[in-house]
Amino acid sequence: MRRMRAREQTPWRRRLSRELTGLIAIKLVALALLWWLFFSPAHRTTVDADAAGRRLGLAAAAASTEAAARGPTDGASRD
Repeated sequence: MRRMRAREQTPWRRRLSRELTGLIAIKLVALALLWWLFFSPAHRTTVDADAAGRRLGLAAAAASTEAAARGPTDGASRD
């Protein structure tokens, strides 16, 4: 099959090519806008280990586990 040169393209092919190029450009702009609105660095929060542990309830669980491992804390020794 012989390739068509740009000047030999039929009008519908030129129109289709122009429309597809325009639609792809609009989609790229929409994706950039969505990224800017929802995923840009301005919308990111910093999370440290302590904050994550508090949020997940791991700090309380870790403290109770450590207390149970240490044994009774009332100071009385068992004979």
